[in-house]
Amino acid sequence: MSQPKLSTPHIRVVTADGTEHDVWALNPDLCAWDRERARHNWPKTEDAPFVWLTFLAWKVLTRTGAIPACTLAEFEANTLEVSSKEDETVDPTRPEAENA
Repeated sequence: MSQPKLSTPHIRVVTADGTEHDVWALNPDLCAWDRERARHNWPKTEDAPFVWLTFLAWKVLTRTGAIPACTLAEFEANTLEVSSKEDETVDPTRPEAENA
């Protein structure tokens, strides 16, 4: 059976020790964001995209056991980068595209 094509966020994470993770946020992670955002009166996703992506990355990585259990604050402090994989595009007309 083939892997389903997901339309949920695809996230790249680089932790302080240099470990890289490439994860998909799934429905449980998105629902957890909705609940926590409401509980803490956090800004909307579009107003705080890095808070949203960081929360989702933390939720996925702790849910799957890919990282040891930690608080969101600990995860934020020990993470160098959290970025959306959907934003990674290469312009084929630019010279640096040849090295991508």
